[in-house]
Amino acid sequence: MGVLLGPAFSVVVFHAGATRAGPHDLAAVLVAVAAVFLLVCAADRSLGRHGPPTPG
Repeated sequence: MGVLLGPAFSVVVFHAGATRAGPHDLAAVLVAVAAVFLLVCAADRSLGRHGPPTPG
C-alpha cells in the first residue's frame, strides 16, 4: 500500500515542481500519518494483554 500512496502524495505535493514549500507539505502529511498511527496504537487495549506465556 505504501508503494502506491508514496508516489501519489509526491505527485500531489510537488504538482508545481520542486518548490521550497513541497518538502514542508510532505513533512506535514507524514507527521499527520504518524500521529494517527500513534493514536491507534495508544487506543488498542489488546496491546497490554500480551506478555510472557503462562505455563500449562
